[in-house]
Amino acid sequence: MATTSALPSINPIYRRHLVLQITGYGRSTFYRKIAQGLFTHPVNLGNDKSGNACQVGWPANEVEAINNARIAGKSDDEIKKLVIALESARQLAAQKLDELIANQTQKLGILNESIISTAAIRHSFGQEILTNLEKSTSPDQTQANVSGGEQ
Repeated sequence: MATTSALPSINPIYRRHLVLQITGYGRSTFYRKIAQGLFTHPVNLGNDKSGNACQVGWPANEVEAINNARIAGKSDDEIKKLVIALESARQLAAQKLDELIANQTQKLGILNESIISTAAIRHSFGQEILTNLEKSTSPDQTQANVSGGEQ
C-alpha cells in the first residue's frame, strides 16, 4: 500500500564538484556537454557584487534523469530532447510560481486595504466617541462630579 506524505518532495541542488563525480565527466567535458545541449544549464545560487553568477548548481532530478538516459543508452539527439524538456519544465515551474506569488500578493493587497479601512473606521469611531465625551463632560459637570464624589 502506497503512502502519501504531507511534506513536499525535496529536490536538492548539486554543486559542480558533485555533478562531476556523479556523471564521471571532467570539467571541460562537462561544460562542452552543456554547450552542446547534452546537459542542462546551471541554476544560479548567488551573485557577486557585479551581479554575475558566482555560485551555481544543478537540480538533482535533472542530473539523475540525464544520467539514467546515458545508462539506458539513449542517443545524443534523445538526450538533447530530454534536456530541452527538463529546462522547459523549469520555466513552467517558474511561471507557476510567479502566478502564485502574484495571486498571494493580490490577496495580501486586498487584506491590507481591508486592514487600513478597518483602522480608519476605528480611528474615526474613536474620535467620535472622544468628541461626544468632551461634549457631555463640560468643566462644570466635571467639577460637580469631583465635588459629588467627595461627599
